[in-house]
Amino acid sequence: MIAQRLAAARRAPETAASEALEAAEQPAPVLRPGRREVSLGDCAICGKAMEAMRDVKTLPCKHCFHWGCIDEFHRRQLHEEKNPDLPCFTCGVACNKSIASIMEERRKKRQEEEEAAAEEERRREQQEQEAERQRQRSQERSGGPTSAAAAAAA
Repeated sequence: MIAQRLAAARRAPETAASEALEAAEQPAPVLRPGRREVSLGDCAICGKAMEAMRDVKTLPCKHCFHWGCIDEFHRRQLHEEKNPDLPCFTCGVACNKSIASIMEERRKKRQEEEEAAAEEERRREQQEQEAERQRQRSQERSGGPTSAAAAAAA
């Protein structure tokens, strides 16, 4: 067991040296002065690598695509599916909301707020009715309204 570890430890520097030699033999990427190599990833639409920032379009949701790929996708969305919001290919977030879609979102939000307010009003009325029933029950148990309550009612 110890002998195996010692043998592996002796081979490790040799392996590291051979890997360094192999890496040195590969041609280094040609870079312009002052520029560093940046991996832009692959286009989700075509699957090809994005090589230069000038060829990449970044949407507001921070997803990146080739200009041609995303423009063609948006053109299809606009003409074939009549979707003027220009959604992201990856996540579907609208890049350019049309006035009609903004108005629809506001209408839905206003409708939800009105429904929530109506529900709150119904809940409050039910609580008041339940409180009134409890008062009536407690008065019936005590033998009628108290003198102060009777005077206030008169």
